[in-house]
Amino acid sequence: MKANSKKTNSKSRLHALLPVGLIIVCAAALFLVALGEVPYWDRDEPRNAGCAAEMLARGDWVVPTFNDQLRSQKPVLQYWLMMLAYNLFGVNEFGGRFFSAIAGVGTCLLTWSIGKSFFDQATGLLAALIVASCLMFCVAARAATPDSILIFFCTASLAVFARSWQRRSTGGERWRSPFHRWRCVIGVYGMLGLAVLTKGPVGYLLPMAMMGWFLLQQRYLFESKKTGRTGNGWIRRLIGPFHPLNFIVVFGSMRPVLGMVIVLAIAAPWFILIGLETDGEFTSRFFLTENLARATGVMESHRGGFWFYPLAILIGFFPWSIFWGPVVCSLWNQRKSDTENLLPAGARFMLIWVAIQVVAFSIAQTKLPSYVTPCYPALALLTAAALVNFARSRNGVATAWKAPEWVWQVATASWLVSGLGFAIGIVVASKFIDEIPSWLAVVGIIPFVSGAICWRSLSVPSQRQPGEKFVAGFAGGASVFCFSLFVVAATVIGQQNRFPFQDVLAGDRDASVATFSALESSWVYYAAHPILELRTDEREDKTAFQKRDQRPWWGLKERLSPRQFLAIEGRSKYVITPRSQLDNLKQRLPGDVKVVQTKNWFLKDEPLVLLKVRNSLTDPTFTDSKVADGNSDALRR
Repeated sequence: MKANSKKTNSKSRLHALLPVGLIIVCAAALFLVALGEVPYWDRDEPRNAGCAAEMLARGDWVVPTFNDQLRSQKPVLQYWLMMLAYNLFGVNEFGGRFFSAIAGVGTCLLTWSIGKSFFDQATGLLAALIVASCLMFCVAARAATPDSILIFFCTASLAVFARSWQRRSTGGERWRSPFHRWRCVIGVYGMLGLAVLTKGPVGYLLPMAMMGWFLLQQRYLFESKKTGRTGNGWIRRLIGPFHPLNFIVVFGSMRPVLGMVIVLAIAAPWFILIGLETDGEFTSRFFLTENLARATGVMESHRGGFWFYPLAILIGFFPWSIFWGPVVCSLWNQRKSDTENLLPAGARFMLIWVAIQVVAFSIAQTKLPSYVTPCYPALALLTAAALVNFARSRNGVATAWKAPEWVWQVATASWLVSGLGFAIGIVVASKFIDEIPSWLAVVGIIPFVSGAICWRSLSVPSQRQPGEKFVAGFAGGASVFCFSLFVVAATVIGQQNRFPFQDVLAGDRDASVATFSALESSWVYYAAHPILELRTDEREDKTAFQKRDQRPWWGLKERLSPRQFLAIEGRSKYVITPRSQLDNLKQRLPGDVKVVQTKNWFLKDEPLVLLKVRNSLTDPTFTDSKVADGNSDALRR
């Protein structure tokens, strides 16, 4: 009997671990494969990676700098994780992105956990696969940015809350908050403290608002049932939870004072240290500019109306966003089927999660698609719930989560059409952009084949398990599509984005490097040197050197004229400039000029030129003023 019992327990443990293994394998394949094969893409990736590299080189774990200047955009936790990865894997793209990918895998597992708490095992598993195979989350998990890490900690706090909610006790006639459990208090606020250390106050405020609104609603419904007022209208149900008495009881039940102590114990020490080290400069820049100014004004031309985030999610959550129609219909039917006209607690929590994330950043004036990515696990759980219940209904199981057949047919047809559209778009783009090969259009075959499998399961209901075939066909197609897009296509295109002068500049440790009329963040990282931006106007600040000597070591560098650049210390001096500015720059340089290299500029119509310049001092490495090791054909373009 004992032997049989042990075998049964072993089988049940193995069965319980199968979803975890499946999620880890799928997410790791999408996030970790070829992670270091693509150079850093946008401005933020090399800035973050370069900041961690500079801190590691100085042995400094407090002051973040990039290009020898204070980087006040983000707190420090991401840089600490990158520095740890650099020690393990070296200072490279894989190390810079490693913990973003690991956090992405962790978020998928947390989504599964929340799904189990609020829905069921199948919904949680499918939701985890949905998160792993939507476009914007794949971007976050494969990028050297704090977004994936922030999403992980925010989702972790909500997962602890969901687990405690599942295990709560109403105490008979007395309503109880899940925060009565010490594990919930420590787990939720501990994760929020790490979220604050990753991206600031937003990592605390929004998850707290989500949990608070949900608890307000739950306590209001609990008290309404006790008093028999279950037939309230939807307006009263929307406003009622915010009654002052209800608000005070719920807010107090969340133990906010103890929670704030835990959050500050985790995040405050570094904020205090960085404030002291930078004489308050980081503190003022981060809280007043990077948070308050971004919320109240438009920064870096990142603007948009209330339509911005619905459109951003429609694209970023693709291909799963094609099921928005069926999801809305399923939620509506589920609500109408309830005797009290209510959605299940899990669906309401997910809608609150999405609403707060989208509304909060829609009110903020500066807008970026990545700001709402933390609500993707909630969108995935709503989508998974609709799909799982649709699959069950196709298999003959009665369910209230049911949308009309034609809505699912439209969604499936749009998946087929999107594959065709993708293929045509790649072919057209390849005609205008040399870096995009036309053969990548074959990626569009994947949605077409996946859509055909899903369509067959809809049109031939007599086949065995049509519901599972529909869901598996789409999930497999979405995963392969994302793999082809981010592992294959991104690697092919991204290989052409390497900094063309990396070997020359990184190999000359004594060099001074500057740019004229152009500067990209990736140049600083790959050149392995601080890069000065030279003035392009006719002016020259005669006190520039005095200001440079008086500034803090992390302070903003004064812009020099080309002539002043020749006077700074350094045996060899290089200037990077677009070909169109070459003649203009030569007129401003009093010394001899040598073109070292001319290379193509990624996605630009003109090449980049690397010049070596000499001032009046003797430079034995400078031999002539003619083109050397360059591409004369490119110069003539």
